[in-house]
Amino acid sequence: MMLAKENKLQRDGIPAVLALIMLATAIGITVTGIIFKQDFWRMVPLFVSLFIAFMNSRVNRYAPLVGGLNSVLYALVYFSYGLYSSAAYAFFVSMTLQMVTFIRWNKKPLGNSTELRRLKVWQMIMSVALL
Repeated sequence: MMLAKENKLQRDGIPAVLALIMLATAIGITVTGIIFKQDFWRMVPLFVSLFIAFMNSRVNRYAPLVGGLNSVLYALVYFSYGLYSSAAYAFFVSMTLQMVTFIRWNKKPLGNSTELRRLKVWQMIMSVALL
């Protein structure tokens, strides 16, 4: 009974609620980008961030690496807007932390294992609602 319910809520290992939230976010990014006539290259880091969220939801050990590279994209976008402090933060702090995370996680993958428990649907909804 529980297995059938769990399969109903999932598609390809992604909880349906998470998939809907990510789809709604992607649509929101696209629509607001079109409305405010944003340059596509300035929107790329946002879509990459969604991809990183997907990678994190699958506990992919390459998510920090992609996140570190995405921080460089954010730094370039911030720099193009003249937001030099934000660019410096994205490059020197965010990228550095994510690259260190990637290196440490891959240094001893078995020693850094994490036991994961699946959230129930109501717990996912509450997590999003509280944000």
